[in-house]
Amino acid sequence: RGPSSKAERMIISNAVIDGKKTITDVQDGVVTAEIPSFDDLVKLARGLPQKEDLQFVVREALARICGLESRVEELARLRSKYLTKISANTDEVICSLDEGVTVVIRVLADSPRVPGSVYIEKIVGICGWEQSVLDAVKDIVNKEMHRGALELMDVLVREINAREKPDTPKLLSRKEKH
Repeated sequence: RGPSSKAERMIISNAVIDGKKTITDVQDGVVTAEIPSFDDLVKLARGLPQKEDLQFVVREALARICGLESRVEELARLRSKYLTKISANTDEVICSLDEGVTVVIRVLADSPRVPGSVYIEKIVGICGWEQSVLDAVKDIVNKEMHRGALELMDVLVREINAREKPDTPKLLSRKEKH
């Protein structure tokens, strides 16, 4: 039997979720991220029929939290393997490789669940790397439509190692200057 009056029906008109930080620690790869606001979900739910509004908000909020948790865990594994700086909202990652290559990786909200949700935004090299070679590597890696930054970095390292390393100029030591 359904509700007999409007007072007995549940309609979402406002919701505040005071989230704490999602924290994970995988082999010293600590990463923190804020749980995002759900204001947009509440606004979208207002146009839905009764019962469906609450179902929608709960389902979408859980999906966002689970996605964030997966992304944070994946970025913690990345940090434990590569020299990494992660932005506060986990949407940008900067990784530096021993080979003299640094990349800026864009991490979209669907990472690591959806192919193509991470990509190399910028790549630069030092010690003689030609930008045209690095741009070609960037294109190859991005075409593979990776789900997570760790997967992307592993492929990037494989591609970098498949190329001939530039000759690095040798700096003279004090003894060799005389």
